[in-house]
Amino acid sequence: MSSIIRVLSEHTINQIAAGEVIENPASIVKELIENAIDAKASKIVIEVSGGGLQKICVSDDGTGMGSDDAILCLQRHATSKIRQAEDLSVISTMGFRGEALASIAAISKMTLLTSPASGLGTQVEVEAGVIKEVKPCARNQGTSIEVRQLFYNVPARRKFQKSPALCLADMIKMITQLSLAYPSIGFELYDSGEQRLRLIKKEGDFLQMLQERVKQVLGEDFLEEAFIVEAKEEPFTFRGILGSVQNTRPNRAQQYSFLNERSILCPTLSFAVKEAFGTRIAQDRFPIYVLHLDIPSSFIDVNVHPQKKEVRLREEGWIRKNLQETIQKQLFSKETAHPSLAFNLFSPESFLSRPEPDAVPRVFAEEQKLFFPLEAEQMPLFVEKQITPMGLYRHFLWIDASSTKHLSWPLPSEGIWIVDLKAASSRLLWESFLQEKEKEAQTLLLPLTFSCSIAEAEEISSHFEDLEKMGFYLRSSGKNSFFVEAIPSHLQQEEVLDFLRMVFLEDKKESWELRKERSLASACCRIFSLRRDGYLLSQALEIFTALTKIKAPLLCPLGNKTIISMEEHELQQLFVKRR
Repeated sequence: MSSIIRVLSEHTINQIAAGEVIENPASIVKELIENAIDAKASKIVIEVSGGGLQKICVSDDGTGMGSDDAILCLQRHATSKIRQAEDLSVISTMGFRGEALASIAAISKMTLLTSPASGLGTQVEVEAGVIKEVKPCARNQGTSIEVRQLFYNVPARRKFQKSPALCLADMIKMITQLSLAYPSIGFELYDSGEQRLRLIKKEGDFLQMLQERVKQVLGEDFLEEAFIVEAKEEPFTFRGILGSVQNTRPNRAQQYSFLNERSILCPTLSFAVKEAFGTRIAQDRFPIYVLHLDIPSSFIDVNVHPQKKEVRLREEGWIRKNLQETIQKQLFSKETAHPSLAFNLFSPESFLSRPEPDAVPRVFAEEQKLFFPLEAEQMPLFVEKQITPMGLYRHFLWIDASSTKHLSWPLPSEGIWIVDLKAASSRLLWESFLQEKEKEAQTLLLPLTFSCSIAEAEEISSHFEDLEKMGFYLRSSGKNSFFVEAIPSHLQQEEVLDFLRMVFLEDKKESWELRKERSLASACCRIFSLRRDGYLLSQALEIFTALTKIKAPLLCPLGNKTIISMEEHELQQLFVKRR
């Protein structure tokens, strides 16, 4: 019987390894930058064209390599960073498996130029993992690696790559993370000769350099009312920048965690920070931060994920407790210095010092006969006269069902209808976005200005045309800031940035066309669920009237009910004592 098991060729093995290490151009840039960091570079220059699919060149001023090492580094599992299996438990460098360069070379045409502190440099030409030429060259100390025609020999992989604009956006996001991990290193990014990033390191101690880097890549808004946290308790060091209790987000998009200068996903750190803030922020909001945790390598397992995106911590309970105590001390210190920031601490003193609530809630201030049918002359002009509102409580409108028979909706025409105004508003906003006709927008008397991270700004800029169709009118006012001159009529100014993040900066695994309706639906529902204010009766009636003019008024974009009905017998059952 002939054997059905075959030993794969070296070429096939290299392509399989490349598939595990290299997902897209951004992953190549990441691997090359990490090698430059390990080579003690103080400045790293990245040049790309065609979103990295045509060319990627990463140059550094690190230690460089001699000719023997320049050839050896292109072999699989060749590395200068570990010597034996025991070294895996004390990893202190970025890349250490020795697969990056070999994997990149296997699916591209590569030129490597490198030179040590003394002697001639070396130039190595590689194609599909095969070394074609090695020769001496002139170069200053450091290394340059140029990758051309990425995936040229793996056409199926190239076919499923993102557009050049989205590939560039992924690179900027990745460089943002690495630059926050290493504020002592300068970074420059050029796209087809145009400078997209220039991050110069600031002289000073680590926290001074980190503050300047945060300002450069995340924007000045991030630092508004932010505070520094720093603690050292052997063998634990914790330092970074936390946003204020007023500067929060509806998601974890601006939480940057670094463990021994490695950008990581670690729920332990995220939960610890959230818990440390306690009741200072709403349950559905998240603090923003850039935090560096330094602990001995023996506390960490970085081999959980093939690309080292996730880590596992030993002594998680101890680390979590120390993080919380550190942040809480800093928060208490800041609140003591600025008592106005401690507005929602549930202490007896702060409770007793709160002002008495108004006798009539603000939501009811417009109407006096709130829980009785309005007279005809009291009815707002835009409301059909036959609709009879019975009452309003915060975001719930009560309507006499018998006055809605003309609507022909599949709801009983007896009893009452209860309208969830938040769900109804989200449905109206979503419907307006999906319509092809020109959107109703509110022009702002004074443009709204906001800044964001450079990666976020790149993503938002790529969707200007889509934003205009939705009723937003934005224009750039710098590399990472914008003027907003008009917004959709259903949105409030303070919701604009959160809404843009929800729609364009989350869940980018699929193309915009594939996720458009889902992203808009989710954002419309979430933005209204976050509203704390109630509605005036005139606003409630306007929303209900608008609801009667759309095709699917009974469900919100995510499928939850906008209206429920209760007939007389159902109401009666709420009061009848069961025997």
